Amino acid sequence: MSKKIISIFLALICLIGLVSCGGDEETVKPLPPVSTTGLPENEKLTTSYEADGFVVKLYTSYAEIAEYKGKEAVVTVPDAFMGIPVKLIGEYAFFENETLTSVTLPDSLLVIGKSAFQGCSALTEVVLGNNLELISQAAFRDSSLEKINLPDSVAEIERYAFYRTRIAEIKLPSNLSSVSKYAFYGCEQLTKVEFCPRIERVAEYAFSGCTALQKVVITDGVKMLSDYSFADCTSLGAIFVPKSTALGENSFLGCSVLTIYSPSGSKASEAAKKYGYSSQTCPSADKMP
Repeated sequence: MSKKIISIFLALICLIGLVSCGGDEETVKPLPPVSTTGLPENEKLTTSYEADGFVVKLYTSYAEIAEYKGKEAVVTVPDAFMGIPVKLIGEYAFFENETLTSVTLPDSLLVIGKSAFQGCSALTEVVLGNNLELISQAAFRDSSLEKINLPDSVAEIERYAFYRTRIAEIKLPSNLSSVSKYAFYGCEQLTKVEFCPRIERVAEYAFSGCTALQKVVITDGVKMLSDYSFADCTSLGAIFVPKSTALGENSFLGCSVLTIYSPSGSKASEAAKKYGYSSQTCPSADKMP
């Protein structure tokens, strides 16, 4: 093969690479897919009984905590009943329990059901197991929760999950791909949010009303900050937005002290001009003031 043909061949390879990778932008290595176990479907309920204040439903391969009737302030949920692993905290299981202050959940647990701890006015701390996969809608809504560490196994946090809680810091788990609507709405004590590389979208009102937030770094994988996602974060003074992340018209409505930092030619800088947000060119998050 002649040198000329080799040169043309190499040039074509480079051209294909530039087109497929978006010109001069760095190639982002895709993350491996998330694998979750989930609860078996359509399993038959075998028995239901009460033990140590727990109302337990037993299915073929898992146990569900259907209700808690105990009066203890500090509760540890067992990892099994009658040798069957606890995989589910059922819907409304601890709903509006006014005594509960702390709960420890087992490693066997996969799902926290809808409104499971909603309205638990004294609940300040929850210790989650290392294999939890799903935190369902309104799971901790309007509780007094101050401290929680989300294991990386969590792949979905549904809407309203931590609505108006008192958590101060949150690190989003590495298996999470989006932040749902209203998930952290009105968390007025929230001062720190750490995003993970897998996050692609921050939904409407996800962090709206988090009035203690001052600085946020959005990770490269995020494609969209939806309308009102950080609305009324009145103390938010600085946010770094990667080059390819798009903004909704009202993503930062009411953020009067905010400056958006983003690379030159970014979607965020274009949106800032269009929607009237203050912005500055910044090549990377570690260069942000």
